[in-house]
Amino acid sequence: MIKLSVIIPVYNAEDYLTECIESVLNQIYPAEPEIILVDDGSTDKSPFICDYYASMDHRIKVIHKENGGISSARNAGIDAATGDYIAFLDSDDFWIANSVHDFLKAADETKADILIGNAIKYLDAERRFAQYPNNLKYNPRHKTTADKLLYIIDPRNRFQWHVWKCFFKTGLIKDNRMYFKDGLLFSDMEWFPKVLSQARKIEIIDNIFVCYRVRRPDSDTEDEVKRIKRHRDMLKVIYYLSVYFNKTGMDQRLKHHFYTNFSEAYVHVFIRQALVQDRDSRRLLKRFSYYIYFYKGKYSGLLKIIYILLGYRKTCKIMNMAGKSVLFIRSLKEWKK
Repeated sequence: MIKLSVIIPVYNAEDYLTECIESVLNQIYPAEPEIILVDDGSTDKSPFICDYYASMDHRIKVIHKENGGISSARNAGIDAATGDYIAFLDSDDFWIANSVHDFLKAADETKADILIGNAIKYLDAERRFAQYPNNLKYNPRHKTTADKLLYIIDPRNRFQWHVWKCFFKTGLIKDNRMYFKDGLLFSDMEWFPKVLSQARKIEIIDNIFVCYRVRRPDSDTEDEVKRIKRHRDMLKVIYYLSVYFNKTGMDQRLKHHFYTNFSEAYVHVFIRQALVQDRDSRRLLKRFSYYIYFYKGKYSGLLKIIYILLGYRKTCKIMNMAGKSVLFIRSLKEWKK
C-alpha cells in the first residue's frame, strides 16, 4: 500500500491553515499518511495551529524553523519525508473532498514516478469557484513517457509548473537530490522541469483534486517591486535550466521541446526588459538571446525578423522604448487614481 507524505509550508496563514489541514486529514488513504507542517518562522497564530493539530493527530509532524522562504520550507519537508510519494500543498490552498484516493490507487497500480492531476480556483474576494486554466487532459494515444513529455511541455498547452498539482515518487526526488533553490521566485519552474526530465514513467490523471486560492492582490507599490523581482528571477530560472539541460543527455527532440517551452519565459522578459536594467539581468538577456529562435508564441515571426535584420542591440533598444512607454502610461493611470 502506498504511503503518502504531504509537505505543507506554513507562513502566516492563520486565516486559511485550518481548512488546509482539515482537507488533508479528511481524505481516504490506503495507508496511514504522513503530514509534515513546516512552520517557516510565522509571526501570527500559525505555529500554535500547527502544534494543536499535531497534539490531536499522530499523523501530523511539525517542523519549526527560522524564516527562509517557501523553497527552504519545502526542502526541510523533503528531508523529513518517509513516504513512498510526496505531495506539496500550499497552506492557503486545500484538497477537494475524497479526491486523493484515486491518485494513490493509480500510483499503486502504475508505479509512476510522477502523477499529474488538475486543479480548480477559488476566488477569495468573491467567495466562488472558477475554472483553472490549462489543466492537462488524459489521452490514451500518449502511451510512452516521451509522448506524455512532449504533450506536457508543448507551449501551446501552456502547462504551468506548479508542483502542488502532482504526486512525486520520493526516491525520484531524494536519489537525484532535487531540492528547491532558496530565495527564488518561480522556484517551481526551476525545479519541476529537472525532475520531469528524470522521470521514467509519468501518468496524467484527468481529475481535479486541489483548489488553488486566489487571494486579494497587494497594493500597487508592492506589485511594482514584485514585478521587477519576478522578471529578474525569471531570468535566473532560465539560466539554471539552460545550464542543467545543456549538460543533460536526453533525446534531442525532447530537449528541443524543453527549450521551446523555456523560450516563452525568456521572450516574456525580453519584451519587458525596461524592468530589468541591472547588469546581471542585461548580461543574461544577451547570453540567452538564442531562445528567440525557439520561440513560437504570439508575434514570433515579427520578433525573429526584427532580430535577424537589426541584431540584438537595436532590437533591445526598440523593446526598451516600447517598455518605457508602457511603464509611463501605467504610472499616469496610477497617478490619476
